[in-house]
Order: sequence, then C-alpha cells, then structure tokens
Amino acid sequence: MSIRMHRVWLGWMVFAGLLMPALALAAGAWALPAGSTVTVRSVLTLPTGKARVYIQDGKVVRRSHIDHFRVYCSLGLRRLGDEPLVREIRPGDFTTGTARGHGYAQREAGPVRAVAYDFADVRRDGGGLGRITYATEIPLHSSEQRQVDDLTCAYDTDPAAIHTYPGVDEMQAALGGLVTIRPAAERGD
Repeated sequence: MSIRMHRVWLGWMVFAGLLMPALALAAGAWALPAGSTVTVRSVLTLPTGKARVYIQDGKVVRRSHIDHFRVYCSLGLRRLGDEPLVREIRPGDFTTGTARGHGYAQREAGPVRAVAYDFADVRRDGGGLGRITYATEIPLHSSEQRQVDDLTCAYDTDPAAIHTYPGVDEMQAALGGLVTIRPAAERGD
C-alpha cells in the first residue's frame, strides 16, 4: 500500500473511530441529562499548585499514576476573578450541565507525547498515530462551591478500534464511593 493510500485509510479509520461515539451520543445511546446530580461524598484534596484532582478505582491518584487505558475521572476547578484556587473540594451536591463528548488523537514522538488534531499523520518511518482518548466532560454547578467547574472522565484506546465515550456506569466504577452520579430521571424529576 502506498504512503498516500495508507494516510487515506488511517484518516478514515480515525474519523470513524471519533465519529461513531459522537453519533451514539447524539442518538441518545449514552446520555446524562442536564440537571442530574453529582455528589462528592468525601473531602478531595487537590495536589499543590494543581486545579484538578484525579480518581481511578475509587481512589484519589496522581495524574502520573493513572492507567490511561482504563476509565479515570477528574474534578476540575476554575479561577473566579482574583480569588485563589481552593485546595479541597468539600462533600456536597453539584448540578450538571449538558455533557459533552470529546475524542482526540495522540501521537507518540519518542519521550514526547503531543495531542494531534491532524488525524491522518503517518510518517515514512512507519510512525504515526499512537492512541485515541475518549472523554466525557460534564459541567458542574454549586452555589456553595463555585470554583468546582467540571467532572471529566476519559480513557485511551487503539486508534483502529471503535469505542464510545465513558458512560455513567463506567464513570461510576472509576469514581467508586468518593463521588456518585444520579441521573435526573432517577431523582424523580
């Protein structure tokens, strides 16, 4: 197969791998209705100087210790004006906004990993796309903890495989008992 044909084939494979989950999300195969509830059940301390705390298998983990090929989640903060970022997320309820699915490709380049939006990048030396990350980002709101911005859950996979964004069951498994997700329909709304 020529390099050009290989690029076209790889481009279609990656496009399909990113498009299929988006179609499934749009078709309602996976959905967390806006107005659902995310409950933090334990104090989550953020690493010094960081605005995100990571959770996998129901435990707070350093980002460098995440197994990226299994679902992991993070709660992120946003700076509000001149307020310093809080150092912990306290137990409490958060209302969700509309969930968004993101897929992006990562290319391995020696020890450097770069997010690549040019999906069909195949080099003559046989290198190219390393993996695809599927992420579900859920905006969060709480009048008591206004800096808490989102819950994001993700995992990496082989670019040739077709997968979907993490759903509620996968996210809950990663979060364990530290954080729970209650879709709006289950709350009786």
